[in-house]
Amino acid sequence: VTAKLSPAIPAPSADNYFLGSLVSQWRDSGRPDAPAMLRADRTLAMAFETTRLAREEFLEQADWALGVKKFDVAKNLYEAAAKLDPEDPRTKSGLKL
Repeated sequence: VTAKLSPAIPAPSADNYFLGSLVSQWRDSGRPDAPAMLRADRTLAMAFETTRLAREEFLEQADWALGVKKFDVAKNLYEAAAKLDPEDPRTKSGLKL
């Protein structure tokens, strides 16, 4: 007996923006079939926090660059933040500015 299952896949969520960097790190490791070195719950928590802090750092530096009228630098920093979290409202407004 063969049964085909097709589980429902949830829609993408803006809260999962940090998973992109985690997946690219796994793909670039050279050994994607190797066992994980860290527990999944800790890895996900660490990836979330690291990505959140990187995004906040880019946004703070971009705001500073705007304040000193370094618009090209600010644009590059907002673009870097958008690569991490394209749905963030601060990033979107900074890119429009």
